[in-house]
Amino acid sequence: MAGSVIRGRSFSPLVGHAFSRIAEQLSRLEVQANSELVSKTVSELDLEKRIGVNIIALRRRREWSVDLEHMDIRQGDVMIVRGTQEGLVALKDVTEGLSALPER
Repeated sequence: MAGSVIRGRSFSPLVGHAFSRIAEQLSRLEVQANSELVSKTVSELDLEKRIGVNIIALRRRREWSVDLEHMDIRQGDVMIVRGTQEGLVALKDVTEGLSALPER
C-alpha cells in the first residue's frame, strides 16, 4: 500500500472510503515555490505538534531520504507524510501555498 502512495497511484472510491476511516493515513505531497515550508528544516517545522503530521520520507530529484531531522525543504521536494486526515488536508494547503501553518 505504501508503495502505491509513493508512486502516486490512485485507488477506487471504495478503497479511499475505507482508508478515510483509519485514524492515520499516508499521503504524497509536492512542495510548491510559495509554500512556507521552503528553506525550513523538518525539525524546525515541528509538524507533529502543530498539525499531527509526520514527514516520513522525502524525495529530492531522484533520491529518497528518511533521515530528515536537519534536512531543509525545497521547492519540488516530494514528501511522504503520515497523519490524520485533517492534518494531511492542512499540510496539503500549506505545501501549495494556500494557507499558513498554525502558530505554536
